Amino acid sequence: METLCTMITDAPNIIVKHMDTVIQQLLKLSSYIQTINGRCAALRCLHELVCLPSPVILPYRPTVIKTLEGVLDDKKRLVRLEAVKARNEWCLLGQPGSTT
Repeated sequence: METLCTMITDAPNIIVKHMDTVIQQLLKLSSYIQTINGRCAALRCLHELVCLPSPVILPYRPTVIKTLEGVLDDKKRLVRLEAVKARNEWCLLGQPGSTT
Protein backbone atom coordinates (compact mmCIF):
# COMPACT_ATOMS: atom_id res chain seq x y z
CA MET A 1 0.00 0.00 0.00
CA GLU A 2 2.84 2.37 0.78
CA THR A 3 4.29 1.71 -2.67
CA LEU A 4 0.95 2.50 -4.28
CA CYS A 5 0.70 5.78 -2.36
CA THR A 6 4.19 6.68 -3.51
CA MET A 7 3.32 5.84 -7.11
CA ILE A 8 0.25 8.07 -6.97
CA THR A 9 2.41 11.09 -6.25
CA ASP A 10 5.57 10.13 -8.18
CA ALA A 11 4.16 8.36 -11.26
CA PRO A 12 0.54 9.44 -11.71
CA ASN A 13 0.52 8.56 -15.42
CA ILE A 14 0.84 4.87 -14.55
CA ILE A 15 -1.97 4.99 -11.99
CA VAL A 16 -4.28 6.89 -14.38
CA LYS A 17 -4.07 4.03 -16.89
CA HIS A 18 -5.40 1.58 -14.30
CA MET A 19 -7.80 3.86 -12.45
CA ASP A 20 -10.83 1.54 -12.70
CA THR A 21 -9.02 -1.35 -11.06
CA VAL A 22 -7.16 0.74 -8.48
CA ILE A 23 -10.24 2.49 -7.13
CA GLN A 24 -12.33 -0.66 -7.13
CA GLN A 25 -9.71 -2.65 -5.22
CA LEU A 26 -8.97 0.12 -2.72
CA LEU A 27 -12.66 0.43 -1.92
CA LYS A 28 -12.85 -3.32 -1.34
CA LEU A 29 -9.74 -3.30 0.84
CA SER A 30 -11.03 -0.40 2.92
CA SER A 31 -14.01 -2.51 3.94
CA TYR A 32 -12.88 -6.14 4.03
CA ILE A 33 -9.30 -6.37 5.30
CA GLN A 34 -9.14 -7.98 8.72
CA THR A 35 -6.34 -5.77 10.02
CA ILE A 36 -6.73 -2.14 11.01
CA ASN A 37 -3.47 -1.19 9.30
CA GLY A 38 -4.66 -2.62 5.98
CA ARG A 39 -7.94 -0.71 6.05
CA CYS A 40 -6.18 2.51 7.07
CA ALA A 41 -3.57 2.12 4.32
CA ALA A 42 -6.27 1.61 1.68
CA LEU A 43 -8.07 4.72 2.90
CA ARG A 44 -4.83 6.73 2.81
CA CYS A 45 -4.32 5.67 -0.81
CA LEU A 46 -7.87 6.75 -1.64
CA HIS A 47 -7.10 10.08 0.00
CA GLU A 48 -3.94 10.45 -2.12
CA LEU A 49 -5.85 9.79 -5.35
CA VAL A 50 -7.51 13.19 -5.02
CA CYS A 51 -4.23 14.82 -6.10
CA LEU A 52 -4.63 13.33 -9.60
CA PRO A 53 -6.17 15.51 -12.33
CA SER A 54 -9.85 16.16 -11.68
CA PRO A 55 -11.12 15.06 -15.12
CA VAL A 56 -9.61 11.62 -14.51
CA ILE A 57 -11.03 10.97 -11.05
CA LEU A 58 -14.26 12.99 -11.13
CA PRO A 59 -16.32 10.15 -12.68
CA TYR A 60 -15.49 7.96 -9.66
CA ARG A 61 -16.59 10.56 -7.11
CA PRO A 62 -20.16 9.29 -6.49
CA THR A 63 -19.02 5.67 -6.13
CA VAL A 64 -16.22 6.50 -3.72
CA ILE A 65 -18.39 8.77 -1.58
CA LYS A 66 -21.18 6.19 -1.38
CA THR A 67 -18.83 3.33 -0.53
CA LEU A 68 -16.90 5.30 2.09
CA GLU A 69 -20.20 6.11 3.78
CA GLY A 70 -20.29 2.53 5.05
CA VAL A 71 -16.69 2.69 6.27
CA LEU A 72 -17.59 5.65 8.49
CA ASP A 73 -19.33 3.13 10.77
CA ASP A 74 -16.25 0.93 11.23
CA LYS A 75 -15.78 -0.38 14.77
CA LYS A 76 -12.24 1.01 15.01
CA ARG A 77 -11.72 4.71 15.62
CA LEU A 78 -8.53 4.96 13.55
CA VAL A 79 -10.30 3.54 10.51
CA ARG A 80 -13.20 5.95 10.95
CA LEU A 81 -10.73 8.85 11.19
CA GLU A 82 -9.01 7.89 7.91
CA ALA A 83 -12.41 7.35 6.27
CA VAL A 84 -13.55 10.84 7.25
CA LYS A 85 -10.38 12.40 5.83
CA ALA A 86 -10.65 10.51 2.55
CA ARG A 87 -14.39 11.06 2.14
CA ASN A 88 -14.12 14.79 2.85
CA GLU A 89 -11.50 15.20 0.14
CA TRP A 90 -13.64 13.27 -2.34
CA CYS A 91 -16.69 15.37 -1.41
CA LEU A 92 -14.76 18.58 -2.08
CA LEU A 93 -13.47 17.29 -5.41
CA GLY A 94 -14.72 19.42 -8.29
CA GLN A 95 -16.45 21.97 -6.04
CA PRO A 96 -16.02 25.69 -6.69
CA GLY A 97 -13.09 27.06 -4.74
CA SER A 98 -11.37 23.71 -4.22
CA THR A 99 -7.67 23.54 -5.04
CA THR A 100 -7.82 20.13 -6.77
